[in-house]
Amino acid sequence: MKETARSSEKIIAILMFFLIFSVTTNVGVTSAEGSNEVIRSLHGTITDENGNPVNGASIQVGTYTLDGGIGFQIVASAITNADGVYDIPSYTRYLGDVVFTLISANGYLVVNTLKSETFDYQFPAQRATVTGKITYGDTYETPVVNYPLAIGVHLGPGGRMINVVAPTLTDEEGKYSFTIIPGIFDSYIGENYFRIIYDGMYERRVELYVGDNKTLEHNNYDPYVPIPEGVKLNGTIWGYVADENDNIIHDAVVELVGANTSIYKSQNVFYSDVIKGGTYTLKITAPGFRPVEQVIEINGGSAYLPITLTKNNPPVVKASADRMPDHNGWYNKDVTVSFQAADDDGILSVDSPVLVSTEGIDQVIEGKATDSSGATGTGSIKINLDKTSPITNANVSENPNENGWYNHDVLVTLTATDNLSNVVNTEYSLDNGNTWMVYNGKITISKEGENVLHYRSADGAGNTEQPKSIEVNIDKTLPILKITLNKSVLFPPNHKMVSIEATIETMDTLSGLDSITLTSISSNEKGSDKDIQNAAFGTYDTSFDLRAERSGKGGDRVYTITYTAIDKAGNVAKGTATVTVKHNR
Repeated sequence: MKETARSSEKIIAILMFFLIFSVTTNVGVTSAEGSNEVIRSLHGTITDENGNPVNGASIQVGTYTLDGGIGFQIVASAITNADGVYDIPSYTRYLGDVVFTLISANGYLVVNTLKSETFDYQFPAQRATVTGKITYGDTYETPVVNYPLAIGVHLGPGGRMINVVAPTLTDEEGKYSFTIIPGIFDSYIGENYFRIIYDGMYERRVELYVGDNKTLEHNNYDPYVPIPEGVKLNGTIWGYVADENDNIIHDAVVELVGANTSIYKSQNVFYSDVIKGGTYTLKITAPGFRPVEQVIEINGGSAYLPITLTKNNPPVVKASADRMPDHNGWYNKDVTVSFQAADDDGILSVDSPVLVSTEGIDQVIEGKATDSSGATGTGSIKINLDKTSPITNANVSENPNENGWYNHDVLVTLTATDNLSNVVNTEYSLDNGNTWMVYNGKITISKEGENVLHYRSADGAGNTEQPKSIEVNIDKTLPILKITLNKSVLFPPNHKMVSIEATIETMDTLSGLDSITLTSISSNEKGSDKDIQNAAFGTYDTSFDLRAERSGKGGDRVYTITYTAIDKAGNVAKGTATVTVKHNR
């Protein structure tokens, strides 16, 4: 600050304080008649924002006198105890002195004008703040980093400045901030006036009360700060992006690498916010063009940057499977498709390999490759994948009987289906898979016994069905039935009932016997039904009674006994035996 300005301030301040002192009531008693000295004491309590006592706070009493030229001085001090109480038994001041208390606690120095021997103080919940920004004197306000600042008060003419908080430095953006508790005081330049000192020489006054928030930025930069060697001033950039024929590329993207600064576009032009001085890389990309990176230096002003991009052909992409098709152009297991790309631009982003596991015909598997300019090429391959074997069903011409047997030849029809590569072959075996025969039509099974028919199909992809089977049991041979009676001749014909016992001999080597029943007993003489007794027809009855009787006019009476044997295939065999009632021997 200029010296003439300082002198004017001092004169105004002196006049103002003479006015203040003329109306200030001096507290105390003069120590001796005619003396200017006054002995005083001071005591009180210091509390925090919540009313709790502040232990260890420093209380100082300071004075300055205009008359006699005595500047500001500290005349007494004390420390608060655990109850926040302090006591200064005595201190000396002069008539006309302005008296202050200076309270130091928690990093703050609070100044208050003292007008009593009792001074209680509670720290307010609110503070006052002063913020600002120090810049060089350039167009785009380049911040001054680590610039020293202090804030304090001058209590008396010619006195030193007392810092109310610790000095500070500007940050990377040239910003600073002070938080203080203003107090209430009368300095020689006015009530509650503080001074911000810039770099120990340039100062600015600010009036502050509790709750004030003052910003001192763009108008308070220090014009005397020289720009150090190596410091780059802030600036801006602007320009346009065009192709080789100077045609504007409207979808170009301009990026300033390493700077947290936005790049804007307006019609055909790009431009930036203010960029911190320094060296940067400007990256320009556009679809179908080669990217460009350009190193630029920001050191004040606005740099004009016309950018030209050259066209770039998309990459050539080839898709290939990890192996040849398994059969007839078909894959019957999962296949992996990979992508290879070639391009003039060595920096490529290529799609990862694709595992094809979904079945289908003519599946188009496509991959992409993108170069650093954003140009994209594609490549594809068709994949036929059939992992599922055909399904073959066997249909028999008729169902077996309830015992699971046939008693005649059987016809079997095979039907196969496949949803993708189609059925190419169906075959069957009647010797447990030792020999397979191609199926060309209905299969006739005529061999007696337990026949097992195996069958399977294969499709165009090489999938072969696991063999299936059905059983066809055939028995076309009648059972063997032999009947032997314990009596084949009855004599004499004495009209008595005779017990007959039958012995049945049967055999069936295939399906086995299912039943043997007494079917009938008949006589060659009419009216002889009453002579047949105790026979349970339709059951396996081998004991019954016949009468030894014959017609008086005829010859011999002949009883015919019939049994029926049925095997499990339904073959029926009948057997007979006879009992003769003789006319005479």
